[in-house]
Amino acid sequence: MDPASVFALFQASLSPDHATRQHAEEGLKAASAHDGLLAVLMKIMASADLNEDIRKSAAVFFKNRIKYGWDIEVNDSAKHPPIGQHDRQFIRDHIVQAIIELPPGISGILSAALQNILEHDFEKWTTFLPEVFAKLQSNDFSTMHGSLVCLHSLMKAFRYKGEQQKVVVDAVVNQFFSVLQPLGLKLVVADTPDAASMLRLIVKVYASAVTVVQKNLALDDILKLDPEARERHQWWKVKKWAFRALHLLLLRCQKKGRGKVEYEVFSSNFLEHFAPNILSAVLGEMEKCIQGVWAARHVRQQMSIFVADNKTNDNVRSVKFLSTWALLKPHAQVLIQQFVFPQLCFSPEDEERWSSDPVEYVQREIDDFGEEDKVNPGAAAQYLLHKIVSQRFNQTIAGVLQFAHGILMAYKTNPNDPANVRHKHGAIKMVATLSGLLLDKKSPVANQMEQFFVDHVFPEFRSPHSFLRAQAFEMLGHFDELRFGKESQEIIFHGVLGAIQDPELPVRVYAAQTIPLIVEYESISEALKPHVASIMKLLLELTREIDMDNLTSGMELLALNYPDELAPFAVDLSRQMVESFMAIMSEIASLGDDDIEKKFNPLQAAAGILKTIATLIESIEKLPAALVEMESFLLPVVNFIVQSEVAELYEEVFQIPATFIYLCKTVSVGMWQLWPVIYKLAKETDYLQVEEMFATFDGFIEYGKDVVMQNPELLNQFIDIVRMVLEPSSRVEDDDAVYGCYLAETLLFHLGPYVQQVSIRTD
Repeated sequence: MDPASVFALFQASLSPDHATRQHAEEGLKAASAHDGLLAVLMKIMASADLNEDIRKSAAVFFKNRIKYGWDIEVNDSAKHPPIGQHDRQFIRDHIVQAIIELPPGISGILSAALQNILEHDFEKWTTFLPEVFAKLQSNDFSTMHGSLVCLHSLMKAFRYKGEQQKVVVDAVVNQFFSVLQPLGLKLVVADTPDAASMLRLIVKVYASAVTVVQKNLALDDILKLDPEARERHQWWKVKKWAFRALHLLLLRCQKKGRGKVEYEVFSSNFLEHFAPNILSAVLGEMEKCIQGVWAARHVRQQMSIFVADNKTNDNVRSVKFLSTWALLKPHAQVLIQQFVFPQLCFSPEDEERWSSDPVEYVQREIDDFGEEDKVNPGAAAQYLLHKIVSQRFNQTIAGVLQFAHGILMAYKTNPNDPANVRHKHGAIKMVATLSGLLLDKKSPVANQMEQFFVDHVFPEFRSPHSFLRAQAFEMLGHFDELRFGKESQEIIFHGVLGAIQDPELPVRVYAAQTIPLIVEYESISEALKPHVASIMKLLLELTREIDMDNLTSGMELLALNYPDELAPFAVDLSRQMVESFMAIMSEIASLGDDDIEKKFNPLQAAAGILKTIATLIESIEKLPAALVEMESFLLPVVNFIVQSEVAELYEEVFQIPATFIYLCKTVSVGMWQLWPVIYKLAKETDYLQVEEMFATFDGFIEYGKDVVMQNPELLNQFIDIVRMVLEPSSRVEDDDAVYGCYLAETLLFHLGPYVQQVSIRTD
């Protein structure tokens, strides 16, 4: 291909003119089928004299082309033509050197493409490891660093591949660790950013294979930086990965080699002789934090996780082993009071986040800190507190409760002291963390928890401090198994009713999350009736500000429990929900294809809105005019989801046409206009979600039979769907064949005389 023409297309793709961009994108799409395009793209990326934005655009296009075109067996060749043999060989010959030579902004994109290639071609790409090994032994920093990037891409490609991972890890350990270990030791004593960057990659590779590197950091220069720059410093990243490697090693050994005899001796020896020494080192690092020595957030988080051991198998927690508990026991109360507690108090950083971005504050509070890219040392400290107390309940609970009680009494004595206010937040969070243990039948305070709420939680419903107001309602969620008396129920009802109109978003969010809990109380459920429509509107407004599944599930619950009260408002509420839904879908569309995690919460919120809409439709079953009006603006939503192929929402969106059909006992003209789109989806989708679409198919046949009788083409389409479901295919799960039988039964029952011939393979 002509490099100049390809360059011109990328240049045009960055044009501010929509038509020019669209024409360029179509040209690039057409060029994708040419064997040789990717070689040209690599040359464009390597051209230092070209515009950097164009080089990056070429890199992104290259990465996506690899992602969708490299694996011929999995990808749809109609949408994504397979990459040709010339390009494949060219890439294998040049991508390692390209990652070494190109600037980080481009080489980082190429490393993601390399990961995808290795995932499919590692076994037959026999020159990859020898090439990386040879370049790693260079004395040139860029060559060594790029080689480590390639090696790390290999480890990431097989991170969750089971036996395949073992093959890769064995190959890397046997060939590279004898070189990586001495290289790592040399880098540990260096103090340059380049050395830290390389050592970070080595530790990441070690973490993938489970081993460890340690270094005491000189903080003088680091502390001169601003807080965010300190967090990003390469040496602290090294330390984070060192802790992570230690943690992985501990977990592997606690699992006793997953039952493999050859690892039993090593695991037992490690837990008896090495784990206590590692724990001593970690406790030493925690002691530095207690003394006021600064530590990066991610490092504090990893220390808490290491001591607690964040695995779900209750038989393998580090605080449960006698050898490690003997070391931890003398420090347990000190850790809780001086390491854990300060991290649970409302901090100046929390206050800044609350003020500048309340949405981020809430989302951070509910994030899963266990994931690699999540940084929430406070949540990890809560985790450590829970594990220490749950595993050593009798030895620790009295001290923890006594400490929390002292903090709360100090606040009661002087509630205007800012330190006492923040400390109360920390003490309440300690109690929230231990909620399940405190309500257990063995707990010495189980029957005192309602009084605890009366004394220390309910008064904060009207606190002048917004973060204490939010926490008071959050506590109701933590103690959802506590059954309150009638006086407390009345306090909760009026508190929630006021808080969902609070000027502060986090307060409104935590108050709204209590709705599924409080409607379980008969007195509150009855008292809510006059307010349910206004509450629904407030919840809807809240979903426009923040994407949370809990909010939409609350709306769905109200729609289920109060159909009569909401029926007069169902149409207007549904219109508002459609606006909110489309805003969320616009947000999702703005995210990239790879931003799966960022799409999760918006998709959950969108699904909740669709479920609520379907429930509202049922509430107006006896209002035919309202049904017609709602159908007029809801069918375009169904059309949008189906045409956009948002498969994650099929279950919820197909409830809407099915509900309309079964309530109206007919298929409207608008619904028939939607049918070609649904049929096209069934024909062309890579995976036919039969269970999700069944009720809609069934409704079209049963209540649209008069139209089908007059239209042989429609009848053939329904027969075709039955064939698609029943015939063996990778597009349909085996268990879904039963729905094909149901559809065939519906066809024969309602349209038997018109079905001339149905040929269905059952083998």
